Amino acid sequence: MAKMDIVVDIGSKFLGLGIVDRDFVSREPCVVAEEKQHIKNNYVAFGIKALQAEKNDDGSCTIIHPVQNGQIIDADAFEYLLTCSLQKILPSSAFLPKMKAYCVISCCTSDETKKIIDNIFNKLGFKKVEFVYSPVADAFSARKEIGFSSCITINMGNELTQICAVEGDKIISGVTMQWAGVQLLAKITEYARNKYNMVIGPKQADKILVNSISLYPNNMSTIRIKGVNTLKNVEEYFEISSRELYETTYEFFEKVVDIANSLFMSLPISKVEKIRSNGVVLFGGLAAVEGLEKFLVEALKMPVRLKLNSENSGVEGAKVYAEMINSQN
Repeated sequence: MAKMDIVVDIGSKFLGLGIVDRDFVSREPCVVAEEKQHIKNNYVAFGIKALQAEKNDDGSCTIIHPVQNGQIIDADAFEYLLTCSLQKILPSSAFLPKMKAYCVISCCTSDETKKIIDNIFNKLGFKKVEFVYSPVADAFSARKEIGFSSCITINMGNELTQICAVEGDKIISGVTMQWAGVQLLAKITEYARNKYNMVIGPKQADKILVNSISLYPNNMSTIRIKGVNTLKNVEEYFEISSRELYETTYEFFEKVVDIANSLFMSLPISKVEKIRSNGVVLFGGLAAVEGLEKFLVEALKMPVRLKLNSENSGVEGAKVYAEMINSQN
């Protein structure tokens, strides 16, 4: 039987999965639905179906997000999510006791969360779990696409931003901070309330983020959004423009620039020139913000590249890492 190992990228918004030496990536929303009317842990849906249950909201289910800020906060729900997700990608001939799992985790993942992950895989029958930090996986995916082995990785996700100097399979220096998509959505929501006296929900704020946030100061595009007018206490539509949100957007990413610049102060002098020459590679959902590459090139004075399909970089990079480890054994 051919050797088969798996890769799992554990995020708060999505669970990424893949099989080493197989050219596909599966992504499941990191959500579980639990039936309210019966005993605890009576899970009825995971992933996309759990999101649909949350959208329908008929009161029959409790929606659980088992991963937050790089930590597993509900081990039972996560075990259900992982088990069901693996069943979707593993062939019926898979023999788990012969398989190894490579788990992509954030730099701030606690030992307790690592223990939970390790225990779940052991219960499932996997022979071994190896943890790969997200910036290392990102760097390996960049190496596959761009070619160099050292760079700054900036991964701006839903709950965490990780800024790291990576060389080979080692993080030389890095910072993980809770300054990411959630905080930018909060800034957008605050702006709408203060400027227009409109309360908007998370989905409306996300719609603005995806369609109107821009680092081009003269972008005059607008978007029509539905909210609750706090003065009239009624639902109504209002328009908000990319231009008026520019200052909020600029200030948000300026903090990322400050951290990235400070990172070089902690690098060995011998590493600075090479890493500056290779520059920055961007990953995560916020990496797609319009104008971000140009903004960072001007602010950081170094090359900046956006990794294509960066939402899959953790799984893709961990596959490359796993192939390297397997070739050494």
